[in-house]
Amino acid sequence: MGNKFYVPKTLGYQVANCIRQFALTEVEFPRIVGFSLGDSNLLRSGKFDLCQVSSNLSNIEIKVEGYEEFPIVIDVPFNDVLTIGHLRKAGIGAIGDDEDILLSVPDSSSKTIKLIINSLKSNTSAADNRSLLESKLPPEFLDRCNIIHSRGSNFDFGINVVPGISADIVTVDAKTPDSRHVLEQSLKSIIHLFSEILEETLN
Repeated sequence: MGNKFYVPKTLGYQVANCIRQFALTEVEFPRIVGFSLGDSNLLRSGKFDLCQVSSNLSNIEIKVEGYEEFPIVIDVPFNDVLTIGHLRKAGIGAIGDDEDILLSVPDSSSKTIKLIINSLKSNTSAADNRSLLESKLPPEFLDRCNIIHSRGSNFDFGINVVPGISADIVTVDAKTPDSRHVLEQSLKSIIHLFSEILEETLN
């Protein structure tokens, strides 16, 4: 169905193109870009598939609120198995079932995984992610972390314009959580830009 709104006649395509342009260039997404289990030797112990864990974490669609600056580091306590549910309990919104397993360590002792989350616009390699983090986080902490590749946005939305007699109808169909985030952030960016233009004009 999508979200439908009306705009002045003949402006439908301009509005749609504006939203599309902001979506492609302005929107950033929170992504897990690295993790630490405290003891760097555990990451290299061979007790779990490091590549699979890195893939699991890099592909999660997450949402964190209340943070104005990135990167951030969030502690997530767990025992032998880390799940999506543990992320949610730590304040990280994540797509998936609570029982979905992200990491399994073969002993029952209590552990804490430190997740590094950054705000990114596009696919970023592990090397580039490390470069982005080096000026923000202590090098001794980064040396204990596994920095991973992070994917870009997974947004998929359609914008349709129907010219009308008195107004144009613009319909935006956001099909995924990333798409809804893109739409929300794009509209906020547009509002902010035009608010600044209005303020400068009135001054």
